[in-house]
Amino acid sequence: MKGMKTLIKMQQKDLDELRREQTTLEEQREQLIALLTRLENEMNEERRLAEGRMEMAKYLEDYGLRVKERQMAIVQEVIQINMRLEQLGELIATAFGELKKYEITKDNFDKRVQAAVDRREQIMLDEVGLRQFTRKQDE
Repeated sequence: MKGMKTLIKMQQKDLDELRREQTTLEEQREQLIALLTRLENEMNEERRLAEGRMEMAKYLEDYGLRVKERQMAIVQEVIQINMRLEQLGELIATAFGELKKYEITKDNFDKRVQAAVDRREQIMLDEVGLRQFTRKQDE
């Protein structure tokens, strides 16, 4: 059963790595979403500052195009991260299922071993009790 303990440890390590990757991707996604919000706020601030200034119109138009391009690129990154998170979710579910199978198998084996130990112990105690009873009967 030593091999099963090793298998459980390996499976737990794999599961932990998948969960770490999931956490990292979720953090990246949150950072990208915050960046989208920040870009939108900056664009709104630039529009506010440029109101009524004709010389700023061309600058604002170019700036707005670059911001939109950057936002679209960020949205694509978020979509890719979401797809990877979905894949990771499936991998985590599978890895967790495997881990549980191994743990249940080990628990069942441990229970069988303990039952055998308990049975032997009970037989030994029964023998001791029978010997004591026989001695008392002989006396």
